[in-house]
Amino acid sequence: MNYKVQKFFAIFILTVLLIVTSSSYYGIQGIDNLAYVVAIGLDVGKDNALKLSLQISIPNGGEGGSSSSAQSSSAVVNSIECSSISTGIALFNSYLGKEVNLSHCKVLVISEELASKRN
Repeated sequence: MNYKVQKFFAIFILTVLLIVTSSSYYGIQGIDNLAYVVAIGLDVGKDNALKLSLQISIPNGGEGGSSSSAQSSSAVVNSIECSSISTGIALFNSYLGKEVNLSHCKVLVISEELASKRN
């Protein structure tokens, strides 16, 4: 009977540990820590660098009481010159202090000069 009790407690402890570790919030980003990009612009910058422009939506938070679905929000456009899109986004992450999130990006604008350029 002692063996059955030990086995029960071992299974119980393993189950509790499994539930606690799988239900944690590690890695969840808060909405305040994300910069939602709604448009990306690509152009040729100085010295044949890439000019990356991001339109970032800033939701109007804290204005409770409005239940309409058409809530207004403002947007900010920032530009940076970089060697590639991924390095530009990394620079924006460090510049903004937030993580750039492209899940709401609806528009990608490429300049005619960049589109006709061949390497």
